[in-house]
Amino acid sequence: MEAVSSTPLVSVIIPAYNAQEYVAECVTSVTKQTLKDIEIIVVDDGSTDRTREIVTSIAEQDGRVTLLTQSNQYAGVARNNGMDHATGKYLYFLDADDFIEPNALETMASIAERTGVDIVVARSNSHDAETHEESLIDYTIKDVPTEQVLQNAEYAGTTFQSFIGWPWDKLFRASFVREQGLRFQALRTTNDAFFTFVALAVAESIYCTDTVLFHHRTHNASSLEATRKKSWQNALNAVTTIGDHLKTIDNHMLTKRSYENWVSHFILWNVQSLERPTAVTMMDASYPLLEALPDDKDYYYEERDYRFVELVRQTRSQLILTALDGDWHVGDLWRQLCETRDWVEVLEKRIADRDRDIAAQSRKIRDLYESASYRVGHAALTPFSIAKDLLGRRK
Repeated sequence: MEAVSSTPLVSVIIPAYNAQEYVAECVTSVTKQTLKDIEIIVVDDGSTDRTREIVTSIAEQDGRVTLLTQSNQYAGVARNNGMDHATGKYLYFLDADDFIEPNALETMASIAERTGVDIVVARSNSHDAETHEESLIDYTIKDVPTEQVLQNAEYAGTTFQSFIGWPWDKLFRASFVREQGLRFQALRTTNDAFFTFVALAVAESIYCTDTVLFHHRTHNASSLEATRKKSWQNALNAVTTIGDHLKTIDNHMLTKRSYENWVSHFILWNVQSLERPTAVTMMDASYPLLEALPDDKDYYYEERDYRFVELVRQTRSQLILTALDGDWHVGDLWRQLCETRDWVEVLEKRIADRDRDIAAQSRKIRDLYESASYRVGHAALTPFSIAKDLLGRRK
């Protein structure tokens, strides 16, 4: 049985809620790490299935695994609970339905030890829970150099565009986290954005590696992220709390533009991914945040984020005219579609006529082959054909 050291190199914190289907694979992917000097803290968030039983069984076989329990308060509180019990030099947060490569912790910890950075970021694959197909998540490290140390000023201007606000593809120096007083929000969903983005914003230096080390499970129906319509307010809470905190840090002006671009992008993504009634409610609640953003097209990294803000600033009459313009445009497209459909019908009729002509000619040829006169003529000509072949061979 593996035993945990008094001061492990890495503390792995895993919040788990009703994760009986995947938690064994998740925890086992950590116990089998090439880096042995670790502790694994699983925080059960009031599960009603066999999650605790499964983790307890693993803990009996591996002394590095500890199970903590709490009432259902969601993953943010569970991660904070795990942090309060962690003794490692580095902190790694893993979701209970994900899993990691055998060398993930060794790779990240060795980079952190060698470079002294506050955060190490690695690439990850999405793992489809239904088909088990894997594909690279190509937007988690974007437009920043990799395999080298990055000082804060080198990435601060695109912090919110270059990285995603989840923690499971990052390793954090524990002393850095505690010095900054970083905690996860006590929210049902979007509880990791504040911790992750603020950590990136205040870190002195980070390191990004192109190595794929993590596998993020998608299409998991039991995931709370799949039911964001129940807690859409959490996204706006995170946006506001992050913005308020950024105003207190020294390099606020370096991250301000990146943050404000992200506000438009993030709210637009949420609104578009929610069902219409919930999206309308969230949109109404988002107006104060969006109206406070700059009205300058050149300020935005993506045109659609600017267009979204521009729509928010329009009067009711302007919105009606915009909608009518959209309807007219749709009408033009519909007319073009109808014209195309008519032309397709003409082509289909021509093809059908051609097919009928070919079929008729085929029948005539078949009837000719089967006719008595053809058979008599063919029999009469056969001897001449044979003689011709024989003469040809003698030449």
